[in-house]
Amino acid sequence: MQEASLEALQVFISVIREGSFTSASRYLGIPASTVSRKISQLEKCLGCRLLIRSTRRLQLTETGQRYFHQCAAGLDAIEAANRELQQSLETPEGLLRITAPINLASSFLSPHFADFSVEWPTICLDIDLTNDFPSFLDQSIDVAFVGGELPDSDLIARPIGRLRYGLYASHHYLRERSMPEHPDQLSHHDLIMTWPLKEWRLTHPGGAFIRVQKPPRINVNEMFTAVIAAGRGLGIVNLPHAYVAMHKDKVPLTPLLPEWEGACRTLSMIYHSREHLPRRVRLFMDFMQERLHPVLGDRHSGYSG
Repeated sequence: MQEASLEALQVFISVIREGSFTSASRYLGIPASTVSRKISQLEKCLGCRLLIRSTRRLQLTETGQRYFHQCAAGLDAIEAANRELQQSLETPEGLLRITAPINLASSFLSPHFADFSVEWPTICLDIDLTNDFPSFLDQSIDVAFVGGELPDSDLIARPIGRLRYGLYASHHYLRERSMPEHPDQLSHHDLIMTWPLKEWRLTHPGGAFIRVQKPPRINVNEMFTAVIAAGRGLGIVNLPHAYVAMHKDKVPLTPLLPEWEGACRTLSMIYHSREHLPRRVRLFMDFMQERLHPVLGDRHSGYSG
């Protein structure tokens, strides 16, 4: 016995439910002759008779009746699964799994996560903040935020903006230790390192490049702690301009060596595929892009005041 096609099963079930070949053809949008041919093909495939045809009515054989009830239940389950899947792709609801580095979340992302949840209450967020970037090949993760170099994979990256870094210190520290006039003088200063920068690579528009590799006075994996330490006069810190600007009212810091760039790291969202992207994922990425690009775009990445 050959395996019956799903299309033939759909035609068979529609004929029984609609009561005739003609009604089934209208319901399915196909010619009545096609309906008749599909039923004949199904019976031939199964090697048994399913319907007793007469000019007045259709009647299921005993075998056909058992087959109808079993197939109808299975087909209804398949159609329900298809509807549920389609709804999850088109309707903004369900679980959205996100991962991001602690620094990026605490500095730029977390307030927007909360705002998104307020705007789309039917979408549940599962947020994993870690500096140990997990394998994004894990299909359970919908969107990952990455600062800097992207993982080597077939994943798709959607850039949001660039994090431009610069050197800062408090007025108190500079009064005590003096303002450095060249990166070479940083070896005589206290440094505050923040993850992921294990060393400072300072670049000049003219092409000069200097690497600063001095053991720091403080090494921390969270930016705000570094800002507080710098504000207390504990050393010079290398941080994104946009992040320092966010806290300048509470922790005013002075930019140092403004002609030297501390780093430039692209912030991106990465995800699995553009095809069949659930609407909740698409909404989330559009929302974050709209919120973050004005902050991290080049025109807004500097520090004023």
